[in-house]
Amino acid sequence: MNRLKLLVIYSASEYPVRKTVWSYLYCFKKRSSLQVYYWNYFWWRRFPFFLNLAKVDVVLFHHSVTTPWTRSRYLRKIEFFKRVLATKALKVALFQDEYFNCDLSCEFVNALGISHVFSVAPEVTWPVIYRSVDPKKTKIHRILTGYINQAEIPATFDSGPRPIDVGYRTDWTNALYKTGSFGLRKKEIAEKFLPRLTQSGFSADIRVNRRSFLTGNRWFEFLKRCRFVLGVESGSGVVDTDGSILTCIAENLRRQPSASFETIKRTCFPNQDGKTVVRALSPRHFEAILCGACQILMEGEYNGILIPWRHYLPLKSDYSNIDGILERLRDEKKRLAMAEQAFSDIVLSGKYSYDAFVSHLLSIIQRDIPVATPSRWPFKLPHQVFNLLDTMGWAFGAWYRLLAFGKYFS
Repeated sequence: MNRLKLLVIYSASEYPVRKTVWSYLYCFKKRSSLQVYYWNYFWWRRFPFFLNLAKVDVVLFHHSVTTPWTRSRYLRKIEFFKRVLATKALKVALFQDEYFNCDLSCEFVNALGISHVFSVAPEVTWPVIYRSVDPKKTKIHRILTGYINQAEIPATFDSGPRPIDVGYRTDWTNALYKTGSFGLRKKEIAEKFLPRLTQSGFSADIRVNRRSFLTGNRWFEFLKRCRFVLGVESGSGVVDTDGSILTCIAENLRRQPSASFETIKRTCFPNQDGKTVVRALSPRHFEAILCGACQILMEGEYNGILIPWRHYLPLKSDYSNIDGILERLRDEKKRLAMAEQAFSDIVLSGKYSYDAFVSHLLSIIQRDIPVATPSRWPFKLPHQVFNLLDTMGWAFGAWYRLLAFGKYFS
């Protein structure tokens, strides 16, 4: 019996990438019985003929390709795939960061005939984000922003001593004003907690800037040194349906780089902040649990997965219970109990693993996949070619990063 063939189209300019990005990208190859081909748009878009070397059953667009960072570039990307992707395979798209340039995301779905969209946004926001997508032609399903990599699960829960009472790292620039007050909380929580922790005699390692942002093994090592970590939900309290808000923010920050959030809000999205909230649990929440760090999280939904007082200490949005939270930090026995409970419920249950994710995705799309067709090439030549191209792309990415050019995604 011929195995179903899946083509994953992604875009990455540098190597290495964040662990969660790598795990997500290659889970389809490692966690399914499909024959999986990978094609890096960033490096191979000038050689489009490779796209049609293999006769695949499913084409999956990774969110590194579907996110509309730049309007003009994104429109060219859509035209590129319309022109060169000569296949009748089922088309599936993963989306993240869905709160800006929504009209372009809809154009991507409609122009390329996407049958299934996998969204991290709450279902209540879909009529705003995907307003021009025909539900009769395209089904939308909610997934998480990331999952737990089984290979990273420790043999035992780490209950050893930790030198940092409270740790936190987040990336922040004024360009993130686009996420509204909801996104601003990732910066605000650090500013509120740091002085109070110092006054109360706790050791803290809290930094908010792009340079201090940790990835890969350095991030996991940091988490293992922390008793508690701060956190908020990912997402945005502003939905920019046509890119006009992004343009306004960029123009105002160019003229006045130190402009305050309130100034930008008043100028670029008056009466829009909090009107539609796109919220999601972050992979970093899973990573903290995986490393045995107890979490202090701003109260929220967390996809209904994390339960306050069972899996984390809930911080009220107005910080009115911060004194109670600080007092709780002194009880190591309760900290360990909460961290172990989260580890058992979230990690060991297997519900939020990449195995579970891939099985869920395939169970949804398999009923629409056409019967697998025999390969036109002997000795699985296309598969070998695609593996080589994929490896070459990452090698180019390592060189590219060494020269300090580019960004993670095109």
